Amino acid sequence: MTIHRRLFEGVFDHAGKSEPITLRKKLHNRGFLFQDYVTIMCLLQNNVEYVCSEYLEDIDVFYADGTFEFIQVKYYPKTSPKMKEISTDLYYQYLRLRMLQSTLTAVPRLYIHRNSSLQIYSIILALCIA
Repeated sequence: MTIHRRLFEGVFDHAGKSEPITLRKKLHNRGFLFQDYVTIMCLLQNNVEYVCSEYLEDIDVFYADGTFEFIQVKYYPKTSPKMKEISTDLYYQYLRLRMLQSTLTAVPRLYIHRNSSLQIYSIILALCIA
């Protein structure tokens, strides 16, 4: 705690003080553990060149064949995520790659932990060109 106090004294009121872990913090940490689980799962796939955590999205997976999978990971054990908001964020990343004229094949994905199960969604992106 001494190092924490030296680094953050004057920045945070709780610098150098221990703080009890609340139930909310425990659940928040489980979200990070779930993201780590998905990252490890991606690393074990075939043809993966490398995996980045917290780069463009929660997890970015680059494959040898030029496919780039960018993944949003959500931990909602008791509630439902706002699908429109998440889809909009993933679509923005997809459009950004297109505008930068990326040669990678972009594949947006959403992994959700809900009700003790893993649900994987491939976000289907359709561009309407007038």
